[in-house]
Amino acid sequence: VALLQGDRVNARRFVEEILAAPIDAATNMLFEPGFIFLICYQVLITHQDPRAAKILQTACDLVQTQAATIQDQTLRQSFLQRMTANRALMALAQRS
Repeated sequence: VALLQGDRVNARRFVEEILAAPIDAATNMLFEPGFIFLICYQVLITHQDPRAAKILQTACDLVQTQAATIQDQTLRQSFLQRMTANRALMALAQRS
């Protein structure tokens, strides 16, 4: 919300709090970690923070790992393409 409101300072502060947690612990506590990682990536890019590339890679790895656990091909494709954050992360990674 802070980033959408143009409040880059608070957006950055929130991202720093998220990134301070171990990645495994953070993703296990989140309902939709792809969305959180996407927001973190967007905030870091806004600040030209070099950690953005690592966050994007971590997010894509997480999405791919989660997708690999879905046995049904149709459901797996839905997870990758119909969930907005997952689709956006994969598109960003392909452009990088």
